[in-house]
Amino acid sequence: MYNICMQDYNNLFLNEFKKLEEILRSSTNMGERAKFHELLNKASKSNSLFEEKRNLIETMYALRNVIAHGQKDKYIAQINNQAFDEIKNIVLLLETPPLVGLVANTPVYIADVESSLSELIKSMNENIYSHVPIYDNEKYIGTFSENSGLLVLNEILINSLSLNNSKISDLDFNLIFKTNDEVMFIGKEENVFNVQNYFKNAIKKGERLGAIYITSTGSRYERPIGIITPNDIPKIKDIY
Repeated sequence: MYNICMQDYNNLFLNEFKKLEEILRSSTNMGERAKFHELLNKASKSNSLFEEKRNLIETMYALRNVIAHGQKDKYIAQINNQAFDEIKNIVLLLETPPLVGLVANTPVYIADVESSLSELIKSMNENIYSHVPIYDNEKYIGTFSENSGLLVLNEILINSLSLNNSKISDLDFNLIFKTNDEVMFIGKEENVFNVQNYFKNAIKKGERLGAIYITSTGSRYERPIGIITPNDIPKIKDIY
């Protein structure tokens, strides 16, 4: 909390809001003549934080106009630290956005192609894994997801395979992985707002992004150190 007078709060608030406007102009590449709402509209399409905080930012913008135009005595009884804290928090999130490690902070279950098929399915059921990346040494083969179950059952029946004695490598990869949810790989330095956009953009395109794998550099030739699925979106929103 800040033990400062109203005028100090006003100045601090205006300084923070100026930072926000600079970030908006920088991120949108719009000229100095662009109006604030135009900046916000464009930024909201590429950064989920602007979209999530849009109503608050617009309220702060109205407050900024009142203060900047010297009408505070007429319209506002008190400017306290809450308004300053709100805008400062948004600026801080934009300047140092939270990284994906805050959400994907548990080990990823990875299966090798020579792993037991029954053990894979058992592990998925017991631990509620929705997506399991399959690797052949360091080569990514595909993702075994919840949607793979019926395809595997069909594969076993057609080819008279034994579930208990089969390995993942016994499956027809082109069939099992072809109809899976889409997945993507990102580096550990990605921020959570980009992740939200990836899921949002997939929906707009009519695609289903089932999982985002996190590796050190974003390469699929590295084994994942984290995974984010649509079920993790609430965790991202909890961060801010």
